[in-house]
Amino acid sequence: MFTRKNYFTVVLLFCLLIFSIQTFAKDAPEIKNGKLNLRGWSFEKDGIIKLSGEWEFYWNQLLQPDTFYQSEPDLTGYCYLPRYWNYYDIDGKTFPAMGFATYKLNIAMPVKGKDLAVHIKEIFCSYRLYVNGKLIAANGVVAKNKEDYTPEYRSQIAPLKLDKFANEIILQVANFSHIRGGLLNEIELGTHPQISRVRSNNLALDLFMFGAFFIFALYHFGLFFLQRKDKSMFFFGIYALIIAIRTLAIGEQYLTELFPGMSWELNYKFDFLTMFLASPALAAFYMSFLPEKGARWVKVLFIYPSILISLITIFTPVRIYGNVEAPYQIMMMLAMLYVLYVIIMGVIKKIPGSKILLVGTLLFFATVTNDILYYQAVIRTQELLPFGMLIFIFMQAYVISARFAKTFRNNEELTFELNEHNKNLEKLVEKRTQEIFQQKEEIQAQSEQLEKNYQKLALINNELEVKNVLITDSITYAKDIQTALLPPEKLLNKCFKEHFKIFFPRDIVSGDFYWCHKSAHQTVLAVFDCTGHGVPGAFMSMIGNTLLNNIVKEKKEYDPAAILHKLNCEVINVFSQSDSMQDDGMDMSICYINDETKEIKIGMANHHAVIFNKGEAQILEGSIFSIGGTISALRDVVYTNHVLKIEDEISLYMFSDGFIDQVSDKKDSKFGMTRFYEMLKSVQGKPMAEQSQILSESFYSWKGSKKQIDDVLVFGVKM
Repeated sequence: MFTRKNYFTVVLLFCLLIFSIQTFAKDAPEIKNGKLNLRGWSFEKDGIIKLSGEWEFYWNQLLQPDTFYQSEPDLTGYCYLPRYWNYYDIDGKTFPAMGFATYKLNIAMPVKGKDLAVHIKEIFCSYRLYVNGKLIAANGVVAKNKEDYTPEYRSQIAPLKLDKFANEIILQVANFSHIRGGLLNEIELGTHPQISRVRSNNLALDLFMFGAFFIFALYHFGLFFLQRKDKSMFFFGIYALIIAIRTLAIGEQYLTELFPGMSWELNYKFDFLTMFLASPALAAFYMSFLPEKGARWVKVLFIYPSILISLITIFTPVRIYGNVEAPYQIMMMLAMLYVLYVIIMGVIKKIPGSKILLVGTLLFFATVTNDILYYQAVIRTQELLPFGMLIFIFMQAYVISARFAKTFRNNEELTFELNEHNKNLEKLVEKRTQEIFQQKEEIQAQSEQLEKNYQKLALINNELEVKNVLITDSITYAKDIQTALLPPEKLLNKCFKEHFKIFFPRDIVSGDFYWCHKSAHQTVLAVFDCTGHGVPGAFMSMIGNTLLNNIVKEKKEYDPAAILHKLNCEVINVFSQSDSMQDDGMDMSICYINDETKEIKIGMANHHAVIFNKGEAQILEGSIFSIGGTISALRDVVYTNHVLKIEDEISLYMFSDGFIDQVSDKKDSKFGMTRFYEMLKSVQGKPMAEQSQILSESFYSWKGSKKQIDDVLVFGVKM
């Protein structure tokens, strides 16, 4: 049985544990002005050393080792590591979280050829580590922009050799993902056995903590299923399970070794979610010990905000949900103070188990406070929450055991009463049997009715299948009609020196289509992207095809801007968009080629085109207005031409947005205009047929198992 003396002893021992973390380490040489003197340090006798202190800091510079021999880079200043660079203040200058920098440290060694290793934990969010000009460790991809940069979340050991009396360590760091940039933990330097032993011990401790918390979770779940009325055991089991998962996501980050393919974003979601979701689970546990008013306020102050923040974490990237961490920690501290007040009131009112709950809560709050200050880089201790949680869970186990003992005594009393009730059980069974027979007859009648309903549903289902086949056949026939309206290959070969077309409808029929007309020395080529896809898009494409035939073939209009203007008026008129909110329309590109004047005119409605002329690439932008739609109907729309002379071989690419907007099954991001543009540059000089094959393979490789989201049309010509 715990007494006041026991409580005091536990608290005192835990405080001594925290104090010993910073007290019992041997004084190590300090890093001053980017220099560390280890000539009096023996790794075998004195142990590993943490490379914390003043490193040289070069902001917005990714410096290679040879840079320092060729020139003298601009030194931003000296900064203390480990620390986030957006916490720095160098000569009154502060730094944003997003960016890149280089750190440099010079180490003086007593002898040459020392085989050592470094232990690197969390660096936000990618890095390259060079020692004496050699790359020894890297995490993610370090770059000067977000497009080329890749974050990674992994702890590692890297062997190195300090083979000079004066050695140089260069650390390149880039961050375009997290709300903090720089280092959270010290880089540890020592012999390879020492560093391996430290990491092995850390991993063993993490796995021990995981096993302990996981077993406690199963234990409390088991107790809950034995006595479901006491929901506190279930909530405490949930809390222990979340903490168990968290021990794998932090520290040595064993979760990344279990799942090496896990993305950086998902890793951080585990880190933050286990912190955010643990709070409502623990609050729900406390509510079983609190009076009704206290429980209501815990919901308002603790549970509801934590659930909201957890949802924000699930559905937003870290650069957004990371900003709620500090406000959440303040809210959590306030809520914990209120919970502590209520528990103290429980002690005053002599609620069973409240004293032990108070001691465990004090220890838990102390470790939470330590971890908050540690992650905010206010103190340099280590994460203590798992230790506080172990003691806390042991105390809760004692409280629950006491509850079970009391419940067992109550059960003995109830057993006597139950025996008395059993004497009348036979009469109750007989009555219940009669009720069951009556219910059986009712169920049998309902079963017969269900069988009849099932037969009716089977007939309806057969009819639906027949109608579905008829509809599919009709759409397939519509595809044949739509295909027949497209320009024949013979005409395209006559119009262009070389050409290709990539035409991937999303459904059976397409809302994208292409159109071509040749008259004497004049050629008109058009690429359409109609509103929608499938059957609606196909209807729009046929309307566009008809209107374009009327404007170009019958009315002899060849100027692209004029064609776009007339087509816009016709679409608005066909759909009566001047008098309604009907918003159907189309985006398109039109190219006019005059073989005599060697002149090209290109007009676009909400489209882009890419042209390569004399090896020079140019992205052509069209009007921001589409053909048709409420915006084009309500405003005076102007379409313009891009005019070019054919002085050498020209490659022109017109396309819909289906290729660019396709989402990858691996990166869960769009292909994008930049990647598409770079791919077109890479295939220049190749025959059009080979270009078509490369683009098609790239599209399907990018899409992978992901569903195609839109019709795809890319048309390329050489002139």
